[in-house]
Amino acid sequence: MMAWHANAGFGAGSGDLAFSEADLDYFFPAHLIVDKSWRILATGPSLRRLLGEEIIGRDLRAVFTVEMPDQGSGARNRDVALTMEHPRGIRLRGACVEREDRVAFLVGHDPQFDDTATLREEDFGVNGGAKPGRWAAQK
Repeated sequence: MMAWHANAGFGAGSGDLAFSEADLDYFFPAHLIVDKSWRILATGPSLRRLLGEEIIGRDLRAVFTVEMPDQGSGARNRDVALTMEHPRGIRLRGACVEREDRVAFLVGHDPQFDDTATLREEDFGVNGGAKPGRWAAQK
């Protein structure tokens, strides 16, 4: 099982905040974990369903176009967009978080780009993404 530890840094008593593989799958079903050489180590259940296990071990840059705005030197947490045109149109947006020997891409589907007919409710995780009709006002 892969666990992700991030320095939470909240308030005076900052410490480590750990995410299990199940946590990552729940909150970020389209996440990716890569090593420092950009090799894909793990993906969330949404990407496993859409792309299969074949992307494990591949260079992230061979699978997706990676866009990161310049956020200054030394930035360890960065905004990111990942785009795959073929074999299916997928665009993921979120943040990448660098820790020790791995980088986590904590991203979600962009329903303005993705073919929403192939996406399911669970592809958006608990944060809901922006899939049309996911949330209704409660009265």
